[in-house]
Amino acid sequence: MTDYNKVLRSFIKLQKEAGWHLVSATDGEDRINNPSAAEAAEWATQAEEGTLSFTRDGHRITAYTTIGNEASATIYDFGHDHIPTKIIKDFDGAWTAWMDKWDALEA
Repeated sequence: MTDYNKVLRSFIKLQKEAGWHLVSATDGEDRINNPSAAEAAEWATQAEEGTLSFTRDGHRITAYTTIGNEASATIYDFGHDHIPTKIIKDFDGAWTAWMDKWDALEA
């Protein structure tokens, strides 16, 4: 059985390493602000769908979670408004590294 808390904590860790600051998490309805990685992972796994929101250089990006997918597909998309391409590439690069890690672990 997949430990989705561990999966989400690893996503948060890689985004932090890419310069992103975790600012909130939702369980699909309620939000927790300024959580630790452990709190955010616990919060986002309380329901089938949730979000993890990050900021960097005044820009905000939200990753959408689905619990029950393969680990590497737990983060299935992200949304943002008008973020420069360089910054998006950093987020996407960390996301890709995270997917590759979990694909390898599941193989």
